[in-house]
Amino acid sequence: KAIGEPEISQIADSLGHFLRMTLNKKERFTLKQELDIIHYYMTIQQLRFDNRLNFTESIPDACLDAQVPKLSIQPLLALEQITDECIINLTCVYSQGLMQIYVKNSGSEFPDDLLENLRTHKIREQGLGIALLNIEERIQLMFGQQYGLHFYNENDFAVVKMEIPYVKDDYRG
Repeated sequence: KAIGEPEISQIADSLGHFLRMTLNKKERFTLKQELDIIHYYMTIQQLRFDNRLNFTESIPDACLDAQVPKLSIQPLLALEQITDECIINLTCVYSQGLMQIYVKNSGSEFPDDLLENLRTHKIREQGLGIALLNIEERIQLMFGQQYGLHFYNENDFAVVKMEIPYVKDDYRG
């Protein structure tokens, strides 16, 4: 299907919002701000891949004001190319001060020990690999070494689990 004027307008609008938010100088966002970036990004990707991309999310309202490193979730949704239908689910589970944010993607598969192999250069750091190491480092700088990313495969989905503490964003700047 060819992209027409309405789709081009929607892509331009989403891209403009996406770029404005990513150029924000803050190092941390609320989860709500990160979700706004994700929505603009997924709008572009859904138009790009026509009906082959199905994105769903389930985020508790109580978590929307939590701090997250800026651009820590959106890169986990990155898509290079899809040929078949791709399902991406974004969920957040909150319990006893800990948030677990899951990105599940039916169009990917992770090799075993992905982060360790990236750190030790057993897997070449390119594009997404560099981003994954960067996200892990920023999470640990912000919250401590006990937090970070976990990668695994489950029921035909590649799964990224981000574990971070719930820290309410009271910063107004």
